[in-house]
Amino acid sequence: MREAKKLEDIIKELPEDLIKEVEDFALFLLEKRKREETEKKKPT
Repeated sequence: MREAKKLEDIIKELPEDLIKEVEDFALFLLEKRKREETEKKKPT
């Protein structure tokens, strides 16, 4: 969890518009991971 704390500290220093970009990017990464996991489970 140290990485999460470090990331939180960095985010706290960002202006509001950049915080929104970080949030959007994190959500994109989560969706990408879900898609990749779903594709791995599909039979070939």
